[in-house]
Amino acid sequence: MMQDESVFLAVLGGMGVVVLVLVVAVIVLAKSLQKSKQKAASAPKATSRSSRPAAKRAKAAATAEKSPATRARATAEKAPAARTKTAATAEKALAAHAPVAKGLNVPADADAEVDITRLTAFDASKHLPRLTVEREEDKEESGASSFDESKADLIYDSEADMEEPTGPNDMILLSAVGQTDRGVTRRRNEDAYLIDTNLQLYAVADGMGGYAGGDVASRLAVQELKTALESPTEARGYEDRPRRGRELIAAVERANAAVYREAQTSSDLHGMGTTLLAARFSSQKQRMYLAHVGDSRCYRFRRGELQMLTKDHTLASRGIVGPLAKNICRAVGAAKTVKVDLIVDKPLPDDIFLFCSDGLPKMVPDEHIRRILTNHHGSLDRAAAQLVLAANASGGRDNITVVLVSILEITKTMRRAAALKGQARVEFGP
Repeated sequence: MMQDESVFLAVLGGMGVVVLVLVVAVIVLAKSLQKSKQKAASAPKATSRSSRPAAKRAKAAATAEKSPATRARATAEKAPAARTKTAATAEKALAAHAPVAKGLNVPADADAEVDITRLTAFDASKHLPRLTVEREEDKEESGASSFDESKADLIYDSEADMEEPTGPNDMILLSAVGQTDRGVTRRRNEDAYLIDTNLQLYAVADGMGGYAGGDVASRLAVQELKTALESPTEARGYEDRPRRGRELIAAVERANAAVYREAQTSSDLHGMGTTLLAARFSSQKQRMYLAHVGDSRCYRFRRGELQMLTKDHTLASRGIVGPLAKNICRAVGAAKTVKVDLIVDKPLPDDIFLFCSDGLPKMVPDEHIRRILTNHHGSLDRAAAQLVLAANASGGRDNITVVLVSILEITKTMRRAAALKGQARVEFGP
């Protein structure tokens, strides 16, 4: 009996050892699993911490790529290559597109990059105070608003404020060239110009209006201007203006009536009009008479300095600011009557007069224009070509037209040569 108990205790003790070993093994395994889980949990956190700087650097780089400074540098780097593209290449790229109208009837989906001339009717009495008693009297006499009144302003250059008698011989000789280009963005040319050496008449017109109205208005205006001055009549109510100036005003008013009548003949032409800049020289009086409507400009280049003789007829000139400020408030053919500025200037030998549509000054600063005229003073053809090229190189967002007139001091030899040649030159453009 005692022997059986000893065997039982021995077996029981062995089982206890085995259980103890199993318990210890389970504990060790549990701790090992716990450590493995801790390592697994800590590994992603370490990776996340190490990747944060890289992520921040990538985000900063992406932000830098979108920054205005970076975009400006990228644009500057691409600009020289873009400027090397010729206008002909741009024209081919645009040839497949439908025409875009310029003026009042522009479609809502017209290209935003196209620079469009618009006319906005403006009555100064509703926006600005009357400045002088003379302005009030002018308004009462004309019986019209400032938008369509026919009273003409008179501006004298400091050296032309006194009339000189007409001499027996020419005192100056004129040389002129003209050039027009549709630009890079526009899909047709709505500018027109005139050079008539017989009448000593030079004009630039920038059309605006319906789908076909812009080019119709500008060409009709310069043609009617020429026809009117071939058999000139004096405008009534301008007795204080020089005779040649009165005749020029009458010619502009006749052009206005012709464009206005034509605009009533078709719905496609309704609302069309044009700027008009017309210069008439008198070689025997050494005078230039300049009629001006709209925002086409006349510059005078004298002794290395460039001066703008005209004033843009835009809403900005009436004190209006904002998106409408660049809209013109006066145009030939937009109403039954038109107000004309008359400028009288005394051309001097070596002067160059630049008549241009607004497609030039909108693209080329005055200082750049001055440098071109300085560098090519001896070649009007080269100067005109460089002015058009500069406007297109800067974007060419509108039609560009330039007429350059050079003033030469006439000598006996030159007078004889001019008399022998005896050929008048008439040039329309485009």
